[in-house]
Amino acid sequence: MAEGENKSQSFGSSDERFKYVGFDVFPGKLGNIFKSDKERQSLIQKVMGKFNRSEGEVRDRCTLIEERISKLEQGFLTAAAVVMILALFLPWFSGYVEVTTTKQVPIEEVQAAAVADSTAVTSDSAATAGLIDSVATGDIPAEPATTEPAGNDLVAAGEGDAVDTAVVAGATETPPQGFRTVTEVTHEPYSITGFGALLSLGEYGSMVFSSGIILVLTGVLMIVYFLSCLGLGAYNLYLLFGIKKPTADERALFLKNKLRFNWIPVYIWLAMLVLSMIGANYGFDSEGMVNQVGDSYSVASFLGLTSAGIYVALAAFLVAAMKGKEI
Repeated sequence: MAEGENKSQSFGSSDERFKYVGFDVFPGKLGNIFKSDKERQSLIQKVMGKFNRSEGEVRDRCTLIEERISKLEQGFLTAAAVVMILALFLPWFSGYVEVTTTKQVPIEEVQAAAVADSTAVTSDSAATAGLIDSVATGDIPAEPATTEPAGNDLVAAGEGDAVDTAVVAGATETPPQGFRTVTEVTHEPYSITGFGALLSLGEYGSMVFSSGIILVLTGVLMIVYFLSCLGLGAYNLYLLFGIKKPTADERALFLKNKLRFNWIPVYIWLAMLVLSMIGANYGFDSEGMVNQVGDSYSVASFLGLTSAGIYVALAAFLVAAMKGKEI
């Protein structure tokens, strides 16, 4: 009972209470902590000045009053939205086409090229050495006579034999004296922009959509990816400059909710990559097309055909989507 009474006992004066402040930090009577009223007023004005500059916050540089979307971040989001649209003007698909040309070259040039090549080749057999010697001395062996079958437009040459005959419109043309017929294969570059691919859907779409479910799904996803560049690019600009909110917090939360749509094309690209790993056979003849198409659709075809435009747009989508997640 005595202990309970002591707890409920009230202090008789302020001096008595001060004895218990901070566990006897001030065991005696507390004096005046200011040297003068002037010092007291100056300290109060200093505190009030900081309070007013902080706009009601307890301390300066409080993270609660920082901008959730700074001007710099808004600039990056604006640039990303513009890049989404401009990416359609970059090459989206590229590769090269093998072009075979036949021309007549003087024998001297053929001999010089053969001698130059022979310096980088090690002869492991007497037959190979004899062939190099014969070329170097100009003693080129005569070609075996070939007889073209009726109705055949091509002249078949034996394995290892040089072709000395050019085929023109189904007829053979013997090269002039002192000339040899040489066949060259060159790579002619090819590329098409995003807008060009959209305009060429009638030409290439029929081939893609006739090649099985894998290529059909890839084609549909690629079209949605194309349209996302235009749609999300314009939509992001509208979010940044066309929507006004009463407070900065409301605007930040609104952008956080809407910028997540930029993840859609990122997932689309990943889905196309996974489908290319599964692979598919073409429903059309790929001969004569760009070399990267290959004999069948695979991840090598997808990565080999896709070009800078797709990945520039992908980077812009990631910038916008990651910022939306960060807010």
